[in-house]
Amino acid sequence: MIMCFDKRIDMMSWKDKEYNTPLHFACESGNCEIVKLLLLNNADPLACRMHDVTPLHIAAKEGFIDIASVLLQNDASEIDIADANLLSPIHYAAQFGKVKMIEFLLHKGADIECQDTDSYTPLLTSAAYGQLQAMKALINAKASTDDVDRNGKSLVFITAEEDQVQILEALVLGVYEKWGSELVNTPDAIHNTPLHIAAKKGHINSLKILLKASHLKVDARNEAERTPLHLAAVAGHANVINELLHYAEENDKDILKDEDDDGNTALHLACINEKFQAAKALILAGADPEDRNARQWTPMDCAAESGRVQIVQLLIDAEAQVDPRDINNATPLHVACKAGHIKVVNVLLENGAKVSICDSKGFNALDVAIENGQKDVAMAIVTSNQWMSALRNVTYFDQSTNSAVGGGAMGGATFTTPMRRIIRKMPDVAEVVFNRCCQTNEDAVSSIDHPDYKINFIYEFLEDFRVDSGYSRRFTRTRTARRRSVPIEEVASSAGDFDEDTEGGGGGGRAIGDDNEGNVGYQTTWGPVGYSRQDHCLQILANSKSVELLKHPLAANLLHYKWFKYGQMLYFSNLFIYLLFVIFLTSFALASLSPNSNTCQIVLSNANSSSLSCTAETSRASQYFVPVGAAFVILFAIIKLLFEFIQFLKYRIQYLLDWVNYLELLLFVFAILFAFIYTEDCYCPHKWQWELGAIAVFLSWIDLVIFVSKLPITGIYVVMFMNIFYIFLKLVFLAILLVLAFAFSFNMLFNDPISEAMGIRTPFMNSWRSIVKTMTMTTGEFEFDSTFRQTGSQSEAGSDDIQFPFASYVLWILFLILMPILFINLLVGLAVDDIKGMQESAGTNRLALRVELTLTVEEYLPLWLRKNFIVGRDTIYPNRKLGFIKHLLYNVLGVFRFDSAENIKNALNAPPAPIEEVQQQNQALARRVDDLCSSVETLSEQNERLLAVVSALAESQGVASNVSGIPPSSPAHSLKPAPGSTSRGRSPSALSEKTTTSFI
Repeated sequence: MIMCFDKRIDMMSWKDKEYNTPLHFACESGNCEIVKLLLLNNADPLACRMHDVTPLHIAAKEGFIDIASVLLQNDASEIDIADANLLSPIHYAAQFGKVKMIEFLLHKGADIECQDTDSYTPLLTSAAYGQLQAMKALINAKASTDDVDRNGKSLVFITAEEDQVQILEALVLGVYEKWGSELVNTPDAIHNTPLHIAAKKGHINSLKILLKASHLKVDARNEAERTPLHLAAVAGHANVINELLHYAEENDKDILKDEDDDGNTALHLACINEKFQAAKALILAGADPEDRNARQWTPMDCAAESGRVQIVQLLIDAEAQVDPRDINNATPLHVACKAGHIKVVNVLLENGAKVSICDSKGFNALDVAIENGQKDVAMAIVTSNQWMSALRNVTYFDQSTNSAVGGGAMGGATFTTPMRRIIRKMPDVAEVVFNRCCQTNEDAVSSIDHPDYKINFIYEFLEDFRVDSGYSRRFTRTRTARRRSVPIEEVASSAGDFDEDTEGGGGGGRAIGDDNEGNVGYQTTWGPVGYSRQDHCLQILANSKSVELLKHPLAANLLHYKWFKYGQMLYFSNLFIYLLFVIFLTSFALASLSPNSNTCQIVLSNANSSSLSCTAETSRASQYFVPVGAAFVILFAIIKLLFEFIQFLKYRIQYLLDWVNYLELLLFVFAILFAFIYTEDCYCPHKWQWELGAIAVFLSWIDLVIFVSKLPITGIYVVMFMNIFYIFLKLVFLAILLVLAFAFSFNMLFNDPISEAMGIRTPFMNSWRSIVKTMTMTTGEFEFDSTFRQTGSQSEAGSDDIQFPFASYVLWILFLILMPILFINLLVGLAVDDIKGMQESAGTNRLALRVELTLTVEEYLPLWLRKNFIVGRDTIYPNRKLGFIKHLLYNVLGVFRFDSAENIKNALNAPPAPIEEVQQQNQALARRVDDLCSSVETLSEQNERLLAVVSALAESQGVASNVSGIPPSSPAHSLKPAPGSTSRGRSPSALSEKTTTSFI
């Protein structure tokens, strides 16, 4: 029997996974007899399940007074017992509208002012959950109506926040109006009034009730100085905005111009938060689209930043300015470009927004897009009809701070242009600009093979240096059968030629005509007169990832033009002079006597040479040539050294980074030391001079190889050779390690002391000779017989040819495998694999070298001469026949090369590379996603309008309905929903989550 009793006691304490005991289930089922039986068998009335919910909490929630009475008879002190969220049984009864339970608990001494973790009293709880009868019972029981929660929310505030229309009406307009109307303007902790929260949540019915209250402050402000209209605009509740404005109009209050602490009006806030319907309602009500906030932003600026194109169009339709300036002189176009809203940019451009306007830093819209990496926006601008205005801008930078400065040039400042930025950062956009700078008359001729087919190249944006600040004359163009050119000062937009409203860039086919006088006015103002090769667009192109654009017809023809005008003349002149230097240096070296000759040994030994004949070992002509050749070599080398010094003063760091400069310095210094031979007889050099001379002759020919790399035909192979050399340099460390490994081993194995004692010099007699011999053997020169037959070893009968045969043969075979076979074939394989790539890139590299040469020459030209060579545009007729001389230059030397019309057209309309095609597809997909998001937002707004109509219809029929279309329900997870209950404003469904999740 005792065992059965103990077992019965254990059963009373059994719990499921949610810690429910049998007593919890009995209270939930409402069976009072079972509850009594369980208590009789020592069930714990204070047992807690999840969230510390006791059986009394459950009885209060379900309204089982008899069960609550039984539980309290067992322990009356638990009447105010709290769960994990400090909710007492009376809170549960208030939440679920159990009026009789509330009265019972109060009769038993429950605390009517007890508070939960959010400082909610039972009265506040009943109001939040729409329990009107429970609220009346609590008020009749003298519950305090002035209580607030921990956020300072009053009874009316909470009711408005939860949209409990019946309770709010009773408090403001009904039986409790006397004291309830006084709470209408009572703010919470952040100074929001009940009207604020109703406007913010879009509770139109609650808002209408509040608007009927006496002494309502429709323009009350919270701590951010925002009125209810501001919050409605932020949330996008157009119906609330209309109600507020209607009330304000009836009460002679102007709330449209009210500003928050940032100076934003309601229209500003609607635009910032992308609320189209709210913005539309405000504009229809008379909101001024030109109002400015603290940043001097208009609603147009706000809409441009948010990226809602419908709002931008709405403001434009309301005749808002498209180019208002803020405190930084920026326009909405600047703002949209910075944020990357391409649709807004397109709408602004279509409606007359000016790309040429600059902010306080000197940035126009294109500059802003480039600096912020907005490639699509930059592409939209350069494909618009204002592309030329966008590119005509100069931005100054303070070199000491590396930051943009406004107001023009200043001390220590340099300038840049949009074209330079595009080349550095956006090669795809640069290509589009290049295409637009190549305009054809394809529509005016029958075919591209027609002799009158022409291509106008606009070089204005590549030649962005102002060569003469005061140059502004009129100019009559001269033409040749092949081309015509116009100086940069006269290239701006003329009446007929390069109108920036034309859409025909590249092969677009727009006919380009001439004005009546054939004249062009100067309009473009570029940077200061100072010229720098490193800042020229072609040089930037050559040094950037966009180097392939040097092959573009625009860049290629500009480079060819410069090359033809002065580059090739100076290049070939310099090449000819340098070739003379190489010839004189080589001839001087060959004509000079070697220091090991008999004559020079006598001369250098200071012996008596009075009867010495210098022609014994060389011809008399050679002896006559030596002083002349030495003088020429020394003079040329000194001039070149002076030139190198001038280059160093001009370029400093850039000069030190070019290895060719070091090669030339060594060449000219060694040449001077070699040619400066002074002896009394026969011009005999010392041994150190002879060695320096040999190195100088070698370097002179190597420098000549580098010199001819700029030639059209042979230059590409020189560049390929240099690329292969760079590949070898990547492997040189591995080669050194392998050579040293075998060289030192061979020195130990093949160094024969007996042969050395006999005076026989062997390849491996010391470490240095071993290294050189090993390097030679790598090329295939093994000399196996001489290496493995050591003379000293053969002196002993019966001895082996080598001293250490086993190790020698093993390392020799290993050397044969690793060096001549594997390593050499590795070099060959790498070179062969890269041949195709090198062939494709060698042409570009050669053009880059030519750019450097041409611009260096241009940099040293005097200003008066340079401005005659710098052109703003050029026109060519690719189908007209060349003269004999030009045809020879074109086909043989390639120095006056212009592609055919077909090649140029193909280049301008080249299909995108695979990676570019993928990027274009991704961009198209991104645009489709944006369109879909915009459609969803539009649909949401339409639903909101539809719900507003339904609400208005319901109101006209006298039916109280929730505008959301969702019938009122009790908090989530409740077993028996209480009519009209919803979640609290402190956190949606917070109370129900805290109290009822364990009831399942």
